[in-house]
Amino acid sequence: MIEIFTQGHQVKLNGQINSENVSEVEKQIDDLLDTYEGVSLDLNDISSIDTCGFFMLYVVQQRALLHGKKVEIECATNDMIKKHAAGSQLSFLFGSLKLV
Repeated sequence: MIEIFTQGHQVKLNGQINSENVSEVEKQIDDLLDTYEGVSLDLNDISSIDTCGFFMLYVVQQRALLHGKKVEIECATNDMIKKHAAGSQLSFLFGSLKLV
């Protein structure tokens, strides 16, 4: 289950990002990128994320860059996400993800 809270260009996600809900999350982010030059994603309260979730973040960020926009991913207090992103066998996909 995922909860998505938006305020302006900021998105706060709570719960799990997985294959069951990545389309919903991606649509919310894309809709905001239609309005704003950048989006800030707060993933500090994400309890789990699977490969589909990480890949969706990568795709959204790359698509934003192609249009001259920016996606910043904030997970300063979420060691689980930082650990999985750094230790993933797919880490080459996430080299461009900005995890702050």
